[in-house]
Amino acid sequence: MRNAYNKAFKEPLSTAVQEWRDISNINFLDIFVGKLNNLANTEATFEVESDSAQVEPLKDLCTMLRAKRFDITENMLADGDYYIFPAHNEKGEIIHTCLTQQQVRILAMDGEEITEAYGIIDWIVDSHNRVFYLLRHHKLESNGTLSVSYSSIDDRGAKATVPEWEYLNDQAFFFTNANHIGFGRYKSPASSRDLSPVYGVPLNFGCGKIEQDIFADLQLIRDEFKNAKSKIFADPLILRKKKNLENEEYNIPENIFPVDWRSGDIQHSIDIFNPNIRSSEHYEKLVADMELYEKEVGTSKGILTSNETTNGATATEVKRANADTISLLDRIHTAIDNGNRMTLQADGVFLNISPDLWAYTSDWYDPFEDPSEQWGRMLEAKNNGAAESEDLIKWLFPKLTDKDRAAKMERIKAEAKADTSSALDNIFAGE
Repeated sequence: MRNAYNKAFKEPLSTAVQEWRDISNINFLDIFVGKLNNLANTEATFEVESDSAQVEPLKDLCTMLRAKRFDITENMLADGDYYIFPAHNEKGEIIHTCLTQQQVRILAMDGEEITEAYGIIDWIVDSHNRVFYLLRHHKLESNGTLSVSYSSIDDRGAKATVPEWEYLNDQAFFFTNANHIGFGRYKSPASSRDLSPVYGVPLNFGCGKIEQDIFADLQLIRDEFKNAKSKIFADPLILRKKKNLENEEYNIPENIFPVDWRSGDIQHSIDIFNPNIRSSEHYEKLVADMELYEKEVGTSKGILTSNETTNGATATEVKRANADTISLLDRIHTAIDNGNRMTLQADGVFLNISPDLWAYTSDWYDPFEDPSEQWGRMLEAKNNGAAESEDLIKWLFPKLTDKDRAAKMERIKAEAKADTSSALDNIFAGE
């Protein structure tokens, strides 16, 4: 595997930026990923639309993607890439195996399409502390045939025999007319400045210098508070001496220091050193650097710093103040849609479901939209014939399935019909 991908492509680009999995320091990348992940995926819905019963398994797999959307997005934004390899469970059903960027190496591409790749789908450590990997090799031929094969190697890249994987070792499967690489890829929308044409890059790509400045700012603030710690200077005559020692030593409580006054000094039994803390100057520099960090990542203010808008701002003012964040969220939505569609197409290859039988759709909640204004626009569209009652129900109850939504529509129609009949009866009865 190592020799193969080194001949074709280099490894994912590595830069001196904070790692998402860093848990020993304040993790600013995790703050970006967490907040953007929540903004992007709150109340999001994914659907596979089809009238064919053959597509039902694909609808279930799409529901699984929705359940995993937060995990998928955070890995995509934090590492640069995230992959889903369809696999069979013990019941023979298709399930999704998730692989990080570190577990996949791309060997060949045709334009934007991946035509050959390796994925590490499992690994074990034996009793001698040796590591073994189970590789899955995908290769798409020019005639549309997809081959999927398995092999076992050790940590040096040499072929190995592992009893747990013996049933898969050197196995190969072929799917004619697949026209697909057989797995899904979620590529981060962050720009690599053409430095990484194959692999995606994390959100903080190229932000190493500003991250160093921010950590330096935090250290300055810590040092300022440490240096400004109150200290008490006391006359040695009022301090106790340790007993039963050859050499006399002062028993100095914490933050109390003995001082010998010189001739001419104004002498005090106790003097306190308590300087002012220059917190505002340091904090202003920290905030300025964090604002620059937000700009480098591509968001508006409000991720690391306070948002410019107030509680009384209109929806237009809120959107204007968050224009960069809204634009980045749109790119994140596009990346997720592309990855979902690619994953479902890969599922279709293994389930033998033609892509002509189904269509993928998604609906994203706008976190910067005023719900009351959005509802008002939908009602206006409904009254003017630009929207249907089902659109309103879908907006109010996004978690309902197509079947549940149709049943609700029937109940509403039946209730409306009953109310109309009751009103007519009252009119004829003279009530």
